[in-house]
Amino acid sequence: MKIRGIMRVVARGIGLIILFVVMLELCARIDDSLTWGAPFWGHYSYALLSTTDVLGPHSRFGASFENWCINSYGFRGPEITMEKPAGVVRVLVIGASETFGLYESPGKGFPAQMQHMLDVARPGRYQVLNAALVGMTLPRFIHYFHVWLWRFDPDIVVYYPTPASYLHREAPERKTVTRTGPPKKLPETIRLVRKTKTVLQRFIPASIMKWLRQRRIAWVLAGHERRYKSGWMWQHAPAERVGLFKEHLTALIKEVRASGARFVLATHANRFPADRKAWSETDEMMMAGWRRFVPRATGKCLLDMEHETNRVVVELGERLGVPVVDVATAVPSKPENFAHFTDRGAEIVAKALTTEILMLR
Repeated sequence: MKIRGIMRVVARGIGLIILFVVMLELCARIDDSLTWGAPFWGHYSYALLSTTDVLGPHSRFGASFENWCINSYGFRGPEITMEKPAGVVRVLVIGASETFGLYESPGKGFPAQMQHMLDVARPGRYQVLNAALVGMTLPRFIHYFHVWLWRFDPDIVVYYPTPASYLHREAPERKTVTRTGPPKKLPETIRLVRKTKTVLQRFIPASIMKWLRQRRIAWVLAGHERRYKSGWMWQHAPAERVGLFKEHLTALIKEVRASGARFVLATHANRFPADRKAWSETDEMMMAGWRRFVPRATGKCLLDMEHETNRVVVELGERLGVPVVDVATAVPSKPENFAHFTDRGAEIVAKALTTEILMLR
């Protein structure tokens, strides 16, 4: 009887825990429905925003998740017509997460702020299309522009680069993955997990977050060290990856120019002061967070890659006659300007790019 009694207590406890978790999950779904208009059942995560089909990887047409909304042609922003309105200058902005906008308030990503600034300067004259996608590489943009984006007849194409994408274990390739057939059905998600992570990230001290990220990096590196020879880690920007960035960027410029559009380049900005002694605890945590995506690169390598690719951008601009906006200099290396970008950081970027666009004839 004693054992049976203990088993009943344990079973009751497990049942109560399961019921508690189920209730929390239901509350998370109700919160999503009331806050974001999300469906109560079915998949609901950031994965809704992207897909891969015959166009290659791109934003999913008509998708939405929380405050991110994609229009029916795959641009982040309001609905448009495919045909360019008469007398309008279309500005197509391409890039990865910093261009797409992750941490800014709604309508405060730099492409959206560019639209506002252009409207103030010359009402009704410009239309800004944000074609960015988180994780999008240069070769994929070349393909996407070739098969889709050119159809919108852009007058100006602005590219904000992502140098760190060239420090992954596998370099970006010119061959773009495409898929045919119906889109892959996304599985049901446990929304409580995502909300729990969000809450923890807000309240866990920076020092603990840094430690957790460093442990993850160490674990990833240990696995690679068992597979690769010594010297696998990059201490400086690898010349072959810098060269590949230059090759791909040159190809993108040629692809865009072949469509008749003007091209505008930007250098890449980051939050880290040049003097490592001036770094704060938060800076150290952010660098640890950055490195977990490219564990082969040291912090020194990441910053060296920024310097080298920005140099390539300037040199290509001069050689090919492409305007270059020095965003790296325009945006001060201060925490208030960077998450990826904060609202304030995005405003500075938008102002610098808008100034250049208004000067183009």
